[in-house]
Amino acid sequence: MTWTSSGWSHRAAQLARATQIGRSTDRGALMHALRAVLTGLRVPAYRDERRAAVAELQVLVDTEQRTLDPSLAVTLARAHLEMGDTHAAGIALDMVSASRLAIDTEASWTVHYMRVGLLVTAGDLGRAETIFDDAVREPPPAPMGLHTWGRDKTALLQLRMFRGGLGEIAAMREDMAPKFDAIPAYRGAIALSLFDIGDVDGARDIVGWFAYGRLSAVPDGILWLTTVVLAARAAALTRVTPVCEEALDLLAPYAEHTIVLTPGVLGVVDHHLAHVCMALGRWDEARSHVVKARELHGQRGFRVWEAESLLLAAQIDIASGREIDPEHLRTARSIAYHCGATALLDRIDDMQVPCER
Repeated sequence: MTWTSSGWSHRAAQLARATQIGRSTDRGALMHALRAVLTGLRVPAYRDERRAAVAELQVLVDTEQRTLDPSLAVTLARAHLEMGDTHAAGIALDMVSASRLAIDTEASWTVHYMRVGLLVTAGDLGRAETIFDDAVREPPPAPMGLHTWGRDKTALLQLRMFRGGLGEIAAMREDMAPKFDAIPAYRGAIALSLFDIGDVDGARDIVGWFAYGRLSAVPDGILWLTTVVLAARAAALTRVTPVCEEALDLLAPYAEHTIVLTPGVLGVVDHHLAHVCMALGRWDEARSHVVKARELHGQRGFRVWEAESLLLAAQIDIASGREIDPEHLRTARSIAYHCGATALLDRIDDMQVPCER
């Protein structure tokens, strides 16, 4: 199928038509159409279409009961992860044959890359780090020479947010800076990493670029939600109020959505809404969003993000002058400890509130 410049709605209509034809004619054509929905409609407005497509595609895969092509396995795993089924995501990756991975370096790298994101999300960070170091850190040349630089960086970002800290990402500032205009999400990532290593002014300067309407001008593409969320998190941490206000308006319609940044997730939007509401002093909204975020993270198996939401709940209480619930920090610390989330443990310890392991 050839995409046109007619916009997302036209693309969605094309895919709906292709899916309808596939159902009435050919299983193979239907599978290709459903895969196209999962890869070609990765914007918030079409979450329901993706949910229906992954359910239907999984039925077809289960019926055939055979090994999966690596690209299909990764597509399925990413879709299941978005819908909150980490178990199904793992099964999809397990369905790629070992012999295929042994002879195809690109397929092997891609499956291991997706595995890292899944393990981080589900809370097995020690294993995620081992796989990253052994099989992901040095990617093979990309097909046709495209996107070679940075192919491993989203996995590294997600791993280091919770284990080890973001110093490695901060060290890439000079490499990433020339790409800021083409990929605005890099700005948010570098701002977060600078804040993490203590350069608050540097982080504030970078995320401040999103003010004056620039955040609203981010293109409506597959990185839109990620870009806004990274900017929102950095703006909340550095108290860049104009960016927080703009992010709040942009993200509000998608509160329960999962933010997919392949190979993993950045939690649910409710969590980041809670964070920007805290930065803006909108305490009741912040508490409402963080309660919902913790619930959704628990339901979807996003263990490290569940702990992050518990920590954020405590931070909201402290910032608003309320007495914190010590159970929040105890539970957050327990989850982080068992997940091997050392950076998250450091953030909890920085609260300077005694809590039992």
